[in-house]
Amino acid sequence: MLSFNNILEPHYFQSFHCIAAECHDSCCIGWDVVIDQITYEAYQKCQDTILKALFREHISINDKCVGNSTYVPYALVKLNHHICPFLTDERLCIIQRTLDEESLSITCATYPRTFNDVDGVLERSLCVSCPEAARLVLLNKEPMQFDSSESMVTVRSPQIPVLNTLYDAHNKPYRYFGKVRAFIIALLQDRTYPLWQRLIILSTFCNRIDQVTAEKYEKDIPYLISYFADKIRGGEFREPMDNAATNLEIQLQAMKILIDHRLQGECVTTQFLDCIREFTQGLGFTEGASLDVAVKRYEEVYNVYYHPFMNKHEYILENYLVNYMFKNLFPFGPQKSIIYEPKSIYTEYTLLVLHYSMIKSLLIGMAGYHRQDFSAGHVVKLIQTFAKAIEHNLPYLKQAVQFINASNMNNTGGMTVLLKN
Repeated sequence: MLSFNNILEPHYFQSFHCIAAECHDSCCIGWDVVIDQITYEAYQKCQDTILKALFREHISINDKCVGNSTYVPYALVKLNHHICPFLTDERLCIIQRTLDEESLSITCATYPRTFNDVDGVLERSLCVSCPEAARLVLLNKEPMQFDSSESMVTVRSPQIPVLNTLYDAHNKPYRYFGKVRAFIIALLQDRTYPLWQRLIILSTFCNRIDQVTAEKYEKDIPYLISYFADKIRGGEFREPMDNAATNLEIQLQAMKILIDHRLQGECVTTQFLDCIREFTQGLGFTEGASLDVAVKRYEEVYNVYYHPFMNKHEYILENYLVNYMFKNLFPFGPQKSIIYEPKSIYTEYTLLVLHYSMIKSLLIGMAGYHRQDFSAGHVVKLIQTFAKAIEHNLPYLKQAVQFINASNMNNTGGMTVLLKN
């Protein structure tokens, strides 16, 4: 158990509650279910006849867990065709129904909430892979706001990701995390620029930050923040971005490769497959169809259906990016975590753009499928199912970054190809 006296969270966080059986998806389907050691040991002492038998049959200690490691799940639930065996026909958890919520594993009790520890401040947010969380995160038309408060909070977790800005590191300027993040939030929420341009500016900024050596952090980091803020206010980035060439063929080809690769993996939900089907049909991207025909349709759909809609609803994608950035401690990431490994700032940026670009491309195809009926509901459905299929799939994301690097697109020019339509 970890205790905190200070909290920082998006304004939406307090509004979330699980809608249980009313949810059209389930967090008990399609994912591994991990059990922490304390919960596992409590289950071994359970005296309920039905649960005792289920625990013995469906939960086993993880062979990869060494001792009391906090970096590897202690035990795993044996799924039944990717479905948790403790899920009832009424789509409720039999453990919670029979015992109580405190009896759930840390993972089950916490999701879709995410926690970070930044200098002893508990930062709380939600994962958009949960349908109810996705609606709260994405559908507010106003820029995402954050609330700070002082109150005692206890988190059921042996360890959560930590970022200590006093940490003297040579690979990332951690002590400037707060100022860098404040600048990035302001940039992503600057609606005087279309979202793709905000992301291209962010590419240049992250690249410049990545190049600063440790001995120049104190001078160069504040200078770069001020320099970019002035250039953004003065509109000096607009002309080169407007004049940058588009390459829809490479953009669509790269996105199709990445999407097809994910479909070859496991645990792809029916809802996500529905979105993929709409994407391919909306672009005429059926088996045997030429790329040229799909690219022409891609451009037509963007101009006729997607852009007019998104011009009024771009706040949805903005909210997605700001939430992603906040919950992942972008662009630095936590210093120690089961999830992250040391990566450059620009790699963190590449991951952000990969998520955005794949979502955008899929939505363009879906807009071609639904045409005039394309709506915010379709956008939320895609982002929610996408997050479940891709955002939580770390091996796939590593391979996706390797693909971008091998294609020599891990630079502002390559990112522009993925971002500009």
